[in-house]
Amino acid sequence: MRRLGLVALLSSVIVVMSTAQDSAGQSVIPRFEATPCPFEAEASVLEQVRCGYVTVLENRSKPDGRRLRLAVAILKSLSRTPRPDPVVFVAGGPGEPAVARTPSVVTRTAGDGGELIHALRGDRDVILYDQRGVGFSDPVFCPEEAASWAATTGGGPLARRAGLREVIARCGDAMRRLGFDLSQYNSAASALDLQDIRRALRYEQWNVWGHSYGSRLALVAMRNAAEGIRSVVLSGPEPPSVAIWFNLPGFTADVLSRVSASCAAQAACHAAFPDVEKTFWRTVEDLERKPWTRQGRQGTVTTTAATFAGRLHTAMKTPRGLATVPMLVHAMHARNEVLLNALGRRADDQANQNLETAWGLYYALHCFEEAPLNTVELKARMRLSVSVNDPSLCDGTHSFRAADAHLAPVKSSLPTLIVTGEFDPGTHRSNGPYVQRTLENSQLVEVPGAGHAGMFAHECTRTLMRDFLNAPLQKRDTSCLKAIPTTQFVTDIKAMNR
Repeated sequence: MRRLGLVALLSSVIVVMSTAQDSAGQSVIPRFEATPCPFEAEASVLEQVRCGYVTVLENRSKPDGRRLRLAVAILKSLSRTPRPDPVVFVAGGPGEPAVARTPSVVTRTAGDGGELIHALRGDRDVILYDQRGVGFSDPVFCPEEAASWAATTGGGPLARRAGLREVIARCGDAMRRLGFDLSQYNSAASALDLQDIRRALRYEQWNVWGHSYGSRLALVAMRNAAEGIRSVVLSGPEPPSVAIWFNLPGFTADVLSRVSASCAAQAACHAAFPDVEKTFWRTVEDLERKPWTRQGRQGTVTTTAATFAGRLHTAMKTPRGLATVPMLVHAMHARNEVLLNALGRRADDQANQNLETAWGLYYALHCFEEAPLNTVELKARMRLSVSVNDPSLCDGTHSFRAADAHLAPVKSSLPTLIVTGEFDPGTHRSNGPYVQRTLENSQLVEVPGAGHAGMFAHECTRTLMRDFLNAPLQKRDTSCLKAIPTTQFVTDIKAMNR
């Protein structure tokens, strides 16, 4: 197996700065083509939305090359006199669709995201779009492998990694046979897509809101394609200079420590689940000595230390899952099959959402810009694993790797609001101060009790963001954060399900 360092040395390095890409084939303003919306929805929803496609170059250094159609949904402002600078939402993943979720966003059934977008529409239009290779946008990555992506979610880490490696390699081969240029599926190219969409929609300025991976894309746009960006909101910041895959164990362990302290401060939680952190590490040691095999809801299940840590990390990512973390730790320590199966049923919604991700694009992009960051030295510092992802998955995908300039911290004077969650295990709270150091006009807000989701579940944070957009250079009063309650941990799953 080739080592990452050798791959990086032998690989082609492709990162073209925005000025060079802009000069190739961009003399004509990209055009927006209005079309019927590509999703089903009630008439009351459709009358609030304008849909269409913006056509961009796959490779901007080849003006006669392949074109890609990017799906766009413009959610009309609720105001009769909206502000001229809309908000464009940049979805996470990478690979999470946005346009297909328009109906749930408009009807405010999409959790706190729906509530926030409704609040933002009080002043301005909100634009959702699918990034290249995602959702309704071109290209569709390896549709013939759809069942294979789902199949890799089972089994232990080694088996899952081996299965993923095979699927990713097949996907890369299939996309190359179809003539797609896999060097162009990365944040640098997508940042210029974002600029093209703004031009096509004829907005002089707009405000960019990126969540999770979307914040990484927004940061790259701040550096490479800043024209027309009025302000930026980074929720769950993911810097392009910080590794994700090999930092997840440390992020998860820190959140677990914070959850343990918070549980200890709640009388009912402390009584039911004393010392969550120590119980977790004792359980990890037990599973390292002897993995646990049992009959689960869908057959034989073998739990290793790594799969247990991974399940814990997944639970932390949603508000409902985060509330069950102390219970999950103690249930695993006690080998309580009934409780573990019940908690597993609560995780099904998250698993179903993961199936919507464009996994081919996810790995094509991460092999370009995430693999170089995940060094052998960083891996050696990990206490445990919470993910099957590592650079070896990229061996058969493509050989393109980002240059150092792409992986450097982003410096910018654009007004920026940085929002982190106290219990976020994916885009950890430490990313907030790290990003802020090189963003000179930025303000950092940490939301108590929030995980990777739930940052805008409160009127306080929704108002903070709306006020920031209305006056981006004015420092916001954050005193309302003190009134946000911390997560209340579940001690009785029967009562929770009523």
